[in-house]
Amino acid sequence: MTIVHEGFSSAAPGGSLLTLDIPAPSGIQAGDVLVAAVVGSVASGTLSITASGWTVQSEQFDNLAVLTILTKVAGGSEPSTYRFDYSVVAATRRGAIQRFSGVDNTSPMDATPIKNNGSGTTATGLSITTVSDDAWIGMYAGWSANSTNFTSSDLTVRYNINRNGGAGDLQASAGASGNKTATINNSTWRTIMAALKPATEEPNLPPTVTPVTADEAILDASGAQLEFIGTDPAPYVDDITYQVQISDSSDLVSGEHISDNFMAGGGLTIHPQPLSSGDTWEANIQVDDRPGQSFLARGGILKKIGVRLVNDSQSPNGTARILVYEHQGTYGTSSAPLNPANPADTPTPGWIAESDGIALDGTMSSSELWYDFNFTGNNQIRLVGGRHYIFTIDWIPANRNSNNTWGARGDSINSGTLHGGNVYIDGASEPNNGSQATWDLYFRIYEESILIDKVSDVDSDFANIDTPADTDPFNSGDTVRYTSGALTPTVYYWRARGKDPAGSNSFGDWTITRSFSAESGNLANLSVVFEDTVLSADGSVAVSGSLDQTFEDATLSADGSVPVSGSLDAALADATLAADAAVLVSASLDVSYEDTTLEASGTVGSTPITADLDVTFEDMVLSADGSVLISAELGAVLEDGTLNADGSVAVSGQLDADLDDATLDASGAVLVSASLETVIEDTALEASGTVGSTPITADLEATFEDTVLSADGTISISGSLETALADATLAADAAVLVSALLDAVFEDTTLEASGTVGEPPNNASLDVTFEDTMLSADGAVLLSGSLAVNLAGTILTASAAVLISGSLDALLEDTTLDSYGRVGQVSGIPLQLHERRTSIDLDRRERSFILGRRERRRYDPPED
Repeated sequence: MTIVHEGFSSAAPGGSLLTLDIPAPSGIQAGDVLVAAVVGSVASGTLSITASGWTVQSEQFDNLAVLTILTKVAGGSEPSTYRFDYSVVAATRRGAIQRFSGVDNTSPMDATPIKNNGSGTTATGLSITTVSDDAWIGMYAGWSANSTNFTSSDLTVRYNINRNGGAGDLQASAGASGNKTATINNSTWRTIMAALKPATEEPNLPPTVTPVTADEAILDASGAQLEFIGTDPAPYVDDITYQVQISDSSDLVSGEHISDNFMAGGGLTIHPQPLSSGDTWEANIQVDDRPGQSFLARGGILKKIGVRLVNDSQSPNGTARILVYEHQGTYGTSSAPLNPANPADTPTPGWIAESDGIALDGTMSSSELWYDFNFTGNNQIRLVGGRHYIFTIDWIPANRNSNNTWGARGDSINSGTLHGGNVYIDGASEPNNGSQATWDLYFRIYEESILIDKVSDVDSDFANIDTPADTDPFNSGDTVRYTSGALTPTVYYWRARGKDPAGSNSFGDWTITRSFSAESGNLANLSVVFEDTVLSADGSVAVSGSLDQTFEDATLSADGSVPVSGSLDAALADATLAADAAVLVSASLDVSYEDTTLEASGTVGSTPITADLDVTFEDMVLSADGSVLISAELGAVLEDGTLNADGSVAVSGQLDADLDDATLDASGAVLVSASLETVIEDTALEASGTVGSTPITADLEATFEDTVLSADGTISISGSLETALADATLAADAAVLVSALLDAVFEDTTLEASGTVGEPPNNASLDVTFEDTMLSADGAVLLSGSLAVNLAGTILTASAAVLISGSLDALLEDTTLDSYGRVGQVSGIPLQLHERRTSIDLDRRERSFILGRRERRRYDPPED
């Protein structure tokens, strides 16, 4: 392939800093090769330049200046700006990035670069010998003169900026290039000759990774789960190995590092001076002009703050300390401590961290130096990444001499444009108190951060969500999850990237950095409980995404059943979904719906279950622990029956008399005494659900037509019902034991082993059945709409049977729903409750989590 010079970008700011930001060239495509030429200088010592994700190909340092050539293969998602790091604070920071297509991106250099240096008006690049035809010959130069002059008759000039230039062309045949020269202003210079290798075939590019987990997510501190998708580009689609990094610093670094700093410009010295009279609220000598500065934190532990101090013909005698505050005001113009004190009440109270003190005396140097104030013990606070803070330098003088002071240095000649923050003076006099928008102190913020760095071919905490059996290297295009170990609750930052071991075997670009909050406890947000749940056309529930996180103590088994634990166990005790999405029920539930099946539309037979059921259960709701709360009229109906903590019915008073020889034990079963045993002595319920050899059927409307509930909770029986129920009771397993008269009533119905009644399958359209169900924060089931009235007052036993307690047992014993969706009538008198309908209001709570917004201010310093 032919190498093409596609364009370049550059940066030539003023000032001295530890970094240089260069914008990305326009039009970058995956597989392009980027070549950066970066220069800088120092007053003494040595200097080198590096950049994350870039490879240093050659570096020439001489005469206190450096020229460095770095390369990078572009991935599918490149940043808008690249940052280059200087080993020490550097001046004359300049750089350019060239974009090339057609370069071999697995091994871009065709020969080892050749370095040279000298002085004068002609910069010479020494000959380089290529091994490939059509290689690109590039000459890069840096010079000390404050000039953009860079011309060449040997090569085409591709860019020229202040103190930095580059030229280059294709060389048709492999071999020595010969020396190349360029004309510059008279100064010291340094050059590097480099050769790029042309690509010989379609490049095998590294994978592109896209994060799936939302930015600013709220995750479980016991194990945060981060998901992402890697795609290896055609034509070489290879499996992918992943690398994930997690840090409490937005810079994703580990150990102690400088998170914010400023050292440019000049002209500012602030002297904190003792007053001739008056003390602080801490009983120290009051001081005017305490200097301070706002800054941006990265999320690590605060270790120390460095400031530039000087003894400029003063006589200091006392102790200095640094106080750190929460921030208020507009960053960069009116930054101030939170709730700043009146001048007379300074230093402002309410600081969140205090450094160790440093004794300052006459031995201070008359040259400005860095003084590092260390934070120890509880003062090593965690700073929130992306949040602004402010510090002040407090002075505790040993005497009131007017010259008992020192100077804090900074910049006042650049109108505050070189740093995003601003100076704040916490002074004891009104004129010297407040924000100074056009000033900045010299400072360094040191934070200590953790970095979790995991690779899927070494660490086992990665899993393929789409194809669980797949392991590293993972299928291209599948969603992969990384699960961390336990984290300290705070804000974290993460990114991921991938490589294709069988292809390019090189990592692609990092994903854009995203953040999450690690929190402890139940993280369920009921507004999004079912956000990853959809109903399939056959009525089954399809789940995806983070649903197993939402139900933190519930997981889905391979057969679709839901094993549960904790509080969820009480809500869903032993209920499972069959393969056909039908609900499997046992004896007592079969009795309640003896001849009823759910149609595909969600109706019971031809009778929809709708609002009329409200009147039946209008005063019954489920409490947070899954028990039934009874109020108002229903309370009167069951006045002699109460629910025990385990859901059984405790019977007393009139209700005891009404049940004559039968009582309910703690398990909810009916205990039968002598006279009642005689009545049913020859009847039993077979395993198939039939009574003896007689199948069971029901015309329950006729059966219950003569029954009513009295106000005192007793059941009055008359007419045909008295005869029908004369020989029936509930056995200990909640089945109905019947004798001759009742046998005839149920003669045509049997229970199949599959849980269906007769031939009609007991299938449920889950769309309708569960449409109004939510889980509360403690795992209980909250019901609303039609479901609330269907299930109100009902709990599931370990056998998946429905336990009906108190008088409700008798009311629903062998009952079907009439044409109005109600529970028939009893003793020919309609239930009083049918005449009033009330809705059940659910308490819905909503949680929201707001993460602090990160604010950044960019600035472009003027040239030196």
